[in-house]
Amino acid sequence: MTKHLTRASTTRGGTNRQSGSLQYALRDPSLQWTEESEEPSTFGQGFTQHQVSGGFGFPVIPDRLFGFGSLQLRRRVDALESLIGADSRTLQRLGIQPDSVFRFLDILEQQYGVPAQVAAVPDDRVTDNVTMLSRWDYRINQNHQLMLRGDWRLSSQEGQRISARGVPHYGGDMESLGGGAMLSLSSVFGGSLLNEFRAYVATDERNTAPYLMIPAGRVSVRSQLEDGSRPISTLEFGGNTGMPSTSDNENLEITNELSWLTPGGAHRYKLGALFTVNRFASENASNRFGTFTFNSLADFEAGTPASYTRTLAPQDRRGGSMSGAVYLGDTWRRS
Repeated sequence: MTKHLTRASTTRGGTNRQSGSLQYALRDPSLQWTEESEEPSTFGQGFTQHQVSGGFGFPVIPDRLFGFGSLQLRRRVDALESLIGADSRTLQRLGIQPDSVFRFLDILEQQYGVPAQVAAVPDDRVTDNVTMLSRWDYRINQNHQLMLRGDWRLSSQEGQRISARGVPHYGGDMESLGGGAMLSLSSVFGGSLLNEFRAYVATDERNTAPYLMIPAGRVSVRSQLEDGSRPISTLEFGGNTGMPSTSDNENLEITNELSWLTPGGAHRYKLGALFTVNRFASENASNRFGTFTFNSLADFEAGTPASYTRTLAPQDRRGGSMSGAVYLGDTWRRS
């Protein structure tokens, strides 16, 4: 819908005619042609996606004030890939013997008191996206036109960072929220001087939260597979080491460009100025509660980790920048 760059943004606007559109799209595995398999795998069964989008433009005051708005909603549902959802054939493909998984889950729950599934973990990985946009055009007179545009977006995902070699609680939820507003004034002076002023402000926030606030754990498992190979896999449990985390970004951009068209239109001389301000803040609590590493299931059962690592303080970063520029150019048409 919109490119979030002040100098290169294009958004549909309203006109003197009322017009609109509405679309719905569905993607579902049951509606797709797939090759039949005698032994279907648990993972890789496709996803279900619903998407509704539409826009409507209308005149508020004919020949003077116009409005336009659009909305897009999308939900995607994927099967949650984790150890407890994998069948024997899938585990063999991952290089893990099913007996090792059963023993790992039993030790985790009976000895450490950590269930493989907790109430906060969803049954599926659900991703939601919402995007809204509104534009208003006001024709002051034949030489001056004002435009105001606003956009808002929301993205969330349940069941993030859950791997096929980890239990479902080794993950969390993510939410991203952002938006912006742009003001533009286009003016014509004397038929040959064009001036365009634009100001755009935007903000973006992102947060992740783990399902469990406890140390993470990794257990190395050597399996004897049917083909005779003995791969080593790492099973994961506990709180995700990359969560929680937060980030916040704010941007302001102001531009003004004055153009002069020579008689005949062979040259278009441009004189412009650009000013930007950026601010950011982030907190990454990587490995805040620590990570225990076990070299085997026997060590895991005995409670003797090979190592323990932990980040004592979260990485808190804050900063910003300010820049400006003045440019002079010429667009030349040979004929």
